[in-house]
Amino acid sequence: MPSPVFNQQPFLHIQRLTEMTGKRPDDIGEETVEIYLVFTGEVTIHINRSLIVLEKNNLYCCYRNDMTDIEAAPGTAGYIIRFSKRLLYADDYELLSYDLSAFHALVLRNEVAQVDTAFLKEGKQICEMMYHEFRSDNDYRKQVLRGFLGIFLLHLIRTSSLFVYVRGSKRQHILMRKFNALLEQEFKNCKKVSCYANMLSVTPSYLNEIIKQVTGKSVGMHIRERVVLEAVRQAISRGASLKEVAYNLGFNDSAHFSKFFKNVAGMNFSDIKRSYYSEFLSLSSEKHMLSRMVHT
Repeated sequence: MPSPVFNQQPFLHIQRLTEMTGKRPDDIGEETVEIYLVFTGEVTIHINRSLIVLEKNNLYCCYRNDMTDIEAAPGTAGYIIRFSKRLLYADDYELLSYDLSAFHALVLRNEVAQVDTAFLKEGKQICEMMYHEFRSDNDYRKQVLRGFLGIFLLHLIRTSSLFVYVRGSKRQHILMRKFNALLEQEFKNCKKVSCYANMLSVTPSYLNEIIKQVTGKSVGMHIRERVVLEAVRQAISRGASLKEVAYNLGFNDSAHFSKFFKNVAGMNFSDIKRSYYSEFLSLSSEKHMLSRMVHT
C-alpha cells in the first residue's frame, strides 16, 4: 500500500473500517476531522474514554486531537475518512469558497445520525472511488482525492437535514428503526399514524411520543416529509407531472395533493420541478461525461 497522501500537513486518509479494527490510528498531533460511515454491521469507537456505537446506515463525525480505538464486528462494511481540520481552510482548496457551517454544526452535535437513502447511495459510491484512488499511485492523486472529499462533504451538507439523530434508550431506538423500516415500505399507501402503530403493536400516542423524543419530529411529520421527498425525487429524476406523482403516491385528487405538497414543502410542486429538473438533467450529462473520461 502506498504511503499517506500528504507527507506534509495537511493530510487525508480513507480506510475500510475492518482495516482499522484492533489498531490505533497514528497520532498526527493536530486537530483532525473523522467521518465514520457504516453500511452494515456494528462499530464501537472509544474516544476520550467515551463509547460510541454505530450500526447499519449510521454516520458519525467528530473532531479529535488524540488517538482512537475502533472495533468492527464481523461482517461490518463501511469507511472512515480522516483529514486535517485545517484542510478545510487551505488557500489552494476549493472548499474555502463554500459555506461549511452546516458541516461544522453536524460535527459539533456529537451525535450518531441515521442517514437518509438520498445520502447513502451516492455517499457509498464516492467513498469507494476515494478509497481506490487513495490506494493507487496515479498521477494527480492528491488533487483527485481532495476533489472527492469536496464532493462528499457537499453531498453530506445538502442531505444532512434529512438525517435522524439517535438519542434515548436502546428500546426507543429499536422502535425508531422499526418505524423507519415500515415507513420506507408503506409510505405510499399508509399515511396515518394509527396504521404504523397497529403494525408495531403500540398505541398511536405512544408511538408518536417515542418518535418525537428520539427525533424531535412527530410521526405525522415523518410520514409527510417522506411522501414529499419521494414526490420531489420523481419530479426531478423523471420529470413526472403533478398528476402522475399524485397517482403514484396514492392520492386520488391531484388538487388535494398539490395543497398537501405546498403545506409540507413550503413551495409549489411546479416551482420545485421547474427549478431543479433542468439542473438535474445538466448534472446527469456532466456525470456521464466524467464517467467516460474516467474510463478512457
